[in-house]
Amino acid sequence: MVRPRVARTAAALLAGAFLLAGCGIPRETGVVVDGPVAERDAEGDGTGADTPYPPGAAKTDEELVRYFLQAAAGDVSSAPDRLRKFLLRPDTWQPGTTITVVRLGRIRTVQPVGQTGQVEVPMQPVGRLTPSGYVVPVIEPEITHTFRVVSREPTEAQRYIENPPSNVMYLDSAALTDWYIPVSIYFWDTTGNHLVPDLRYLPKSVPLPARPTQIVRWVLDGPSEWLQPAVQPLPDGIDLRDNAVKDGDRLVVNLSAKAAEVKDPERLLIQLGWSLRDTYRGPMVLQIERQPKVEGATDANLSANRAAVLGEPIAYCVVAGTIMRGRGEECLPGTDLPAGLAPDLNRKVQSAAITRDGRRAAVVQAVGNGRAQVVASEIDSATGRTERSTVGTFDGPVGRPVWLAFPGESAERGLIPIRGELHEFQAGSEGTSRVDIQGRSELRDITAVAVAPDGRRIAIAAGGHVYVATVGIVAGKVSLGPPRRLVSSISGIVGVGWSRQDRIVVGGKSGDSAAIAELSVDGGIEEMFRSGLDPLEITSLVAFPNSPAQPSPGLVKIQANGTAWNVYVTTYRSLKIAEPATPSPGASPVPVDPSATVTASFFAD
Repeated sequence: MVRPRVARTAAALLAGAFLLAGCGIPRETGVVVDGPVAERDAEGDGTGADTPYPPGAAKTDEELVRYFLQAAAGDVSSAPDRLRKFLLRPDTWQPGTTITVVRLGRIRTVQPVGQTGQVEVPMQPVGRLTPSGYVVPVIEPEITHTFRVVSREPTEAQRYIENPPSNVMYLDSAALTDWYIPVSIYFWDTTGNHLVPDLRYLPKSVPLPARPTQIVRWVLDGPSEWLQPAVQPLPDGIDLRDNAVKDGDRLVVNLSAKAAEVKDPERLLIQLGWSLRDTYRGPMVLQIERQPKVEGATDANLSANRAAVLGEPIAYCVVAGTIMRGRGEECLPGTDLPAGLAPDLNRKVQSAAITRDGRRAAVVQAVGNGRAQVVASEIDSATGRTERSTVGTFDGPVGRPVWLAFPGESAERGLIPIRGELHEFQAGSEGTSRVDIQGRSELRDITAVAVAPDGRRIAIAAGGHVYVATVGIVAGKVSLGPPRRLVSSISGIVGVGWSRQDRIVVGGKSGDSAAIAELSVDGGIEEMFRSGLDPLEITSLVAFPNSPAQPSPGLVKIQANGTAWNVYVTTYRSLKIAEPATPSPGASPVPVDPSATVTASFFAD
């Protein structure tokens, strides 16, 4: 495994990374570029930067506590100073060095004692925010802290916190979107064919012109630890010679001589261009020791990121044990199915997976007595015929299969939960093999698996919880990196899908009601769907991810109460069977009762 690089001391990283965010960029930077002097007074040079509320902005004790729990947002090195402004005795407080991200429960004022207010705050830890801007998930019990709020003098309006938590700085998870910009930086996958995103949080207090410099430094410093098995870091020792600044209409990224070890500067430019898209759009030039190497634009090379080129979703329905095409909230009888789905497999279908190119399919069929048969089929590249292979027949629960597509490697592998364990199968081969999962002792009762658009990360529903892990091929077999469990307000999670390249959506329960939530891939952000799913009991879930350009979740489908449904953020609707279409010449449409129930729906992989 590639180890994290410590290219800079912590102090240098913090000072360089955030560029003294509260002070803006200095007027004279010392930056030298070929051509006109770089723009130093660009729009957004620190004026009006977004910073957390100070204690004086609070109108109630509850507001004061809430603002205290957001005050750590921003420059990590000065976080203790911002927090101490809220305290009655700031000089005696020892906050430690760790910022723990917590999901807050209901904040409420309990019975005050004289002039002392008491504000009770349940907090569920979800992760640790690192100086490199990423969140490491944690599994810790919920805590409740009762803050005592007082005035220094009876007549003083300003209130202070008397008893802050010791040895830790808590950060309300809402601050990750209120006071940070979630951004994706990118690294090439281990085959060098596609980019894999790595979620980071950029403080809004960093001035606009300083943001590209921070992003480039994060790329140079390498991926977060969990992503390392799936991606390629850059060579050690590459540094920014100057801040990344604009020269005319171009952003100039000037790297140290060590960057000459990068074999293909064009690929580095693509990697940086995608990483910068959340903070800068436009032409850019890559220099090494101020010598131009390659030029391009952040909007070029879209195909390097699979999430950007997925296109429109391809949907299917399962009706009366047969697969048909789907469109919107309808299932379409009489429409052609992909050639990769062998016709004799389209019966007694419980669940299925079909590749986007239509060349491969995997079907779970009911065979009686609670048993299920898994069969795969594919178009033979030599003969053009559709060949089928029986993967196996199994007792006990069998989940929905998914297809994997590894850039530069075999694209014929699939994953499927069988009796609570994750197995791989291959088109054209019989039998399955259990997937090697590092740290697999905690990963039991797997019910569902979903693959990210990049093909290098997966999400798993297991034991009522949700996990994410990297995925690759080791010694000819599928292997997962150590799984990371994410904390969710959803319990009894049974289904999972990728709603965006950096977020997953999970289905289960909230209290006694069916519920769906969208989680960031690190578990730091959670947004509940407000769909009103109370009458339902979710048994499975699939999703199609939105492109990186869209700030909203993609399409979500669930199976609940024996029926398939489309679920939106604020509502849900059952799938219906449309009037049969006129069949294509030579097609053999399967007759379907218009009143039949749509039992399942899924998207092409």
